[in-house]
Amino acid sequence: MLNPKSVLKRALTVGSLLVFLGAASLTAYANNEPYDGTDPNSTGCAASAWNPVPNVGVPGQGTLELRFSSNCLTAWARFTCWNTNGCTNYTLWVKRVQDQKDETQHVTWPAYTDYGTTLYTLQLYDGGSYQSYACFQGYFGAQAYCTSAF
Repeated sequence: MLNPKSVLKRALTVGSLLVFLGAASLTAYANNEPYDGTDPNSTGCAASAWNPVPNVGVPGQGTLELRFSSNCLTAWARFTCWNTNGCTNYTLWVKRVQDQKDETQHVTWPAYTDYGTTLYTLQLYDGGSYQSYACFQGYFGAQAYCTSAF
């Protein structure tokens, strides 16, 4: 004869496991692709880089670019400061559209980017059907400026 408590305990254990497995299967994880999170200069990917979409001017700050490496099939964000006082209190990132994976740089006072200096993010794989875009946003609720995706 089955003990009602043990049957209920087993049912709850199996049910909890099914709920856990179901929740885990619904969780979206960013892919780890070749070159994700690596430096485009140290990997040599920057040597074949070009701008596949128009640059974006960030008023009072500088120029935002999406860089793409033909040899490595990677993308990264690059920002050049054109403010004579330097650029500070901003975030620069590249984001892959399909899985929302990103690489980000924060510049917070007292750190700043000198006039004419370029800052870039680490790169993300951007081959096949992947597309990425670059963004710049000042702190304190400032407007975000983004390139088109490529």
